[in-house]
Amino acid sequence: MHFYAQEYSKALGRTITYQDIPVEPWRDALLAGGLPAHLVHHLATMADLHRAGRYDRMSDDVLTLTGQAPMTMQEFVKKNASAFAAPVKAA
Repeated sequence: MHFYAQEYSKALGRTITYQDIPVEPWRDALLAGGLPAHLVHHLATMADLHRAGRYDRMSDDVLTLTGQAPMTMQEFVKKNASAFAAPVKAA
């Protein structure tokens, strides 16, 4: 995940750091926030799988399905930089 933080940093021109958050407190906070238990369970499972490297693989699916090469993470973040900006607080 540190690699992805570096890619975001390069694309946004500011420092992004990765902070490992234990799954259980995060899961508890999501439940306390009112998210449905089945959704929280799914998100926590995905987080555990990411942590275990289970999603760490490449495929040619984007090219096969669209006929276009996928963009890099940096390209995606640059293209959508406004989505990664801090919200502006009203005065």
